Amino acid sequence: MKPTSATFIPDEKRLSYTFVPRMVVIFALLHVIVDIIASQTMPVWPELGRQLSLRGPGIHWVIVLWLLTTSLMQVVFGYLSDRIRMKYLIWFAPLVAAAALSLVGLTNSVFVACLLIAVGGTATAAFHPEAVSMCGASMPTHRSRAISVFVMGGFLGQMAGPAYSGWIVHSWGIGGLSVGLVWALPGILVLRAFARRTADTPSQSIPTTPDATPSHHAPWLLLSSILSIQTLRTVSATGVPLTLAFLLDEQGSNTFQIGKFQSVFNGGIGFGGLVCAFLFKQRHEHSVLVWMPILGAVPLGLLAISTGWAMTAALAISALTVGIAMPIMISYGQQLVPTAERLASSMVMGASWGIGGCFATVLVGSMRHWTHPEYVYLVLAFCSALSGVLSLFLPNVSKET
Repeated sequence: MKPTSATFIPDEKRLSYTFVPRMVVIFALLHVIVDIIASQTMPVWPELGRQLSLRGPGIHWVIVLWLLTTSLMQVVFGYLSDRIRMKYLIWFAPLVAAAALSLVGLTNSVFVACLLIAVGGTATAAFHPEAVSMCGASMPTHRSRAISVFVMGGFLGQMAGPAYSGWIVHSWGIGGLSVGLVWALPGILVLRAFARRTADTPSQSIPTTPDATPSHHAPWLLLSSILSIQTLRTVSATGVPLTLAFLLDEQGSNTFQIGKFQSVFNGGIGFGGLVCAFLFKQRHEHSVLVWMPILGAVPLGLLAISTGWAMTAALAISALTVGIAMPIMISYGQQLVPTAERLASSMVMGASWGIGGCFATVLVGSMRHWTHPEYVYLVLAFCSALSGVLSLFLPNVSKET
């Protein structure tokens, strides 16, 4: 695939092994802000349920709404973005998400809270497909590295988000989440100003995807296989924070304590993305997709019998295996389906998280009826191992993009 004359792509044969375009770094920092705001809900679901007077499984339906809007809507935006360039969403969507999700704690109305969650979730979903596609396009022969940096930014945000919101809610109540308006909106605008001054920005130098064809020509069987495998991975990635929230809440932990454990897990995923960016080469990718989920199933299963520092270590190790494989799977989707790379990215980053997250929510919601609810971790471990086994059947991608 040859770039158009308007495309700026560095001579990657002469790049240092740690080279990353400045615009990828800016997008990664923007991803930090977006995912801090998005992940601030993680430790406060039980508290939000009490504020909204939702009994029984009521709050779990709100979580399902959140998961559907943040994830499945990515497929819609990915599909549209392969036909209509919507670069403005990279900056407009985070502003909307930050405003809506910062106001959730100020209402006692279930309808208003659900409306804010739906708007914030949809805006969060709108940001991802275009941003990750531009990051990958900036380094075509080092696509996994660029996507790893972008994904790492998101999981660093998800590491900070639960601890941040847990401390805010523990100190000032759930209404304190509105402080996000004070720092998130200005932060996004500052990054936008830096982006406009960045000469090697893909949003200016790569106005269209070269040789793109409409996404209805995409191989749907292959996309379905990628979606199924990634969904199994995300069952554990979404199920662990949810399980922590409700198990620890029943044990009497406050939101700050819950947020700290969730931050360890999300931080491990972010660090795994960093390891992936600078340690693994393209020839390792298929093996990583197979073995990381299988190895990660061991510490996931050990969470069922772990407490204290042992639980912290198991959370960190299992998250590391998730983080290493995650950007490779996104890159794999883009390379296997180059005619619809935004749709492929949205399936890996969006639809799989929605489907897997909904399954995890139902699983966590049912554990109150279990004699040993901590055994939910064994189900999550099985899903992780199964995704690794199924990855054996994924085709290898070419060494050249």
